Amino acid sequence: MRVGFAVECHRDGADHKVIEHLVSVLNPRIEPFFLWSGSKRILLRDCGTHVEELFDNYECERAIVVWDLIPSDAEHQHEGKSCRKKEREHFFGKLRPQDRGRTVLLCIPQELEAWLLADSDALKAVLGSASHPVRRIRNVLRPEEEANPKTTLIRLFNEHSPWPYNDAVHAVKIIKNVKDLSKLEKLPSFARFKQKLEALKP
Repeated sequence: MRVGFAVECHRDGADHKVIEHLVSVLNPRIEPFFLWSGSKRILLRDCGTHVEELFDNYECERAIVVWDLIPSDAEHQHEGKSCRKKEREHFFGKLRPQDRGRTVLLCIPQELEAWLLADSDALKAVLGSASHPVRRIRNVLRPEEEANPKTTLIRLFNEHSPWPYNDAVHAVKIIKNVKDLSKLEKLPSFARFKQKLEALKP
């Protein structure tokens, strides 16, 4: 089964590589196909066109639109903050009627790095090395409630690693070091992503 993903990153960006790996773990029967927007602003603008292309031009049977709640978009704020409900309504309104029932809209609060913060063992494996292991880092108990998960990851790399955090490089390394998905499954957005993928059948 070919499933199309519309994401806000560039080709080989963090969202692309992390989702591609997770698809191979959660449902190997799926052939993922990606369209990259390059920014959230462009995804907000072109979501409907991307989904239409996934179905009409690339023969996908389902489509999944994945975006981060931050950075914020002024048009879809509530009381000065990003509003998931407004953004979801915006994306839904961009879809053709025939595409709405076969498209999943998945918002990650606050951003993809929330998933990467869920497993401290995976983080330690990437932050350290055989000669300089990282023995302890602070557990992030509620990653989706972090104000800025990417900033938290940057700080962890600054504290424990000789190299700075690079999302295009380190995000997929972290997710590949997750040995047990149970910690990620506690995050509502990941649990929904997993449930939707596992439910797809050829």
